Amino acid sequence: MNQAYGSTRKLAKNIRKLLIFPLCGFLCCPFVFAKQSDANVELYGKLLNSQEVYQHTLRSGNMTVKAINYGGIITDILVPDREGKIENVVLGYDELLDYETKNRFFGASVGRDANRIRNAQATINGRKVFLAANKGEHQIHGGNKGFDKVLWQGKLSTTDDYSR
Repeated sequence: MNQAYGSTRKLAKNIRKLLIFPLCGFLCCPFVFAKQSDANVELYGKLLNSQEVYQHTLRSGNMTVKAINYGGIITDILVPDREGKIENVVLGYDELLDYETKNRFFGASVGRDANRIRNAQATINGRKVFLAANKGEHQIHGGNKGFDKVLWQGKLSTTDDYSR
């Protein structure tokens, strides 16, 4: 059996805690892990406006996921390769400034829409709506300030009731 798959199954079977990056009030991007001791939060850096960005690290077995609260960006997924060497399989930047100033969406939570809206306009209920064009004449992944440019508040839940 693939070691990474075994860790994922163990992770799903032993869910006890939940870290949530809320999206639009009612949506969330959950990260689950087996034990509270398998998670930590540390300062990742500061945005150009001096707001602090934190990196949340979650571990289970031989798998580690790291995400920052700026854009809900997954910066690392560390898993063993076929020889057992731990490798990061996420394409991303080394510096917070690059996530803030470059428009590549590496590891980001995209939205309000994903993909391209042609000519940055749509017709909704018969009414033409004009959107911010951020990729030539088109809009991509939520426009100039999509979910990838939001500073989310992470929360470590200590309850097994995930319905709240």
